[in-house]
Amino acid sequence: MKDEPSPLSDLFAAFPPLRQYARTAVLLDPVAGAPAPGDSSIGGSLLWPSAEPWPVCDDDHLVEYRKDLTPAERAELERINLRRAEQRRLTGSGRPTSAEFDFVGRLMEGHPGGALDLVAAQITSYGPEVPKQDVSMLPLTQVRRADVPGTPDGFWPGDADLLQVLWCPNDHAEPAGQDPHYYGPTVAVRWRREDELGDVLTTVPEPRTRKDVYSPRTCALAPAEAVDLPDPQELPAEWRERVSQWGDDVGYPYQRTFACQEGWKLGGWPTWHLTTLQSVDCVCGSGMSLMLSVPSGGPAEVRPGTLQIFRCAADAGHPVRLIAQ
Repeated sequence: MKDEPSPLSDLFAAFPPLRQYARTAVLLDPVAGAPAPGDSSIGGSLLWPSAEPWPVCDDDHLVEYRKDLTPAERAELERINLRRAEQRRLTGSGRPTSAEFDFVGRLMEGHPGGALDLVAAQITSYGPEVPKQDVSMLPLTQVRRADVPGTPDGFWPGDADLLQVLWCPNDHAEPAGQDPHYYGPTVAVRWRREDELGDVLTTVPEPRTRKDVYSPRTCALAPAEAVDLPDPQELPAEWRERVSQWGDDVGYPYQRTFACQEGWKLGGWPTWHLTTLQSVDCVCGSGMSLMLSVPSGGPAEVRPGTLQIFRCAADAGHPVRLIAQ
């Protein structure tokens, strides 16, 4: 690893064993632009072999459903709200009666997780799309190996020199092969050799449905190599407090300064800022490593939160795992 500038060098001087946890990551640093189909990009065109079918998503998509209230139902809800408001004014508490509770329960039957919208006089809820139809996936990123020479050893499987990632720009709840609590897009990954592509598509299918938060703006990339250190949860317990205290004392908080580099990132360490540390294993039993982080905001303007895509350490062709933070 090349010499690190301060304050990273100061951290390693204070805690020499931390060097063994340092990983190289490549920050893709998207910038607004108009990349050509062969360029590395986010949300741009892909070098897709014309002989290969374009990937589609056949998982259930979560869509919003709205059911209109009848005039009688709306009138009863307004009466309940007025009575409870008056009760709160008089007693400080506005609990529903058992009859009111039962009335609302009957309204919400068949709408799990739904909400009452009295302004629109509707019940809103989310559920699988019916009838469900396959949706063409949307290009997320294309990265040429020649454009990211700083990728860590072993990142590129075999002689691959082109990484393509697509996703279905819709919400999914617990898609097949993912964690029970995963909620977000599904993903398709292709590793290729550019000299084996042959004829490529000049037009690609548009998704039948999409959410704006999953429709990235087209960006060029300005990759930069970075040193990445793990989330404190991945450090030995006896170091966590000492490292944290050192960072606070010198004005470089460990979590914000050194750990889990933010942004569009190849490799490096995953973040666990919303959950406790999770074991990420492949269906084959092998461990998995972080392949790509997709953050919120920035020039690409995609999704809330951070989507982390993990690949099998033994076989990059195995299904990826998705963890949102």
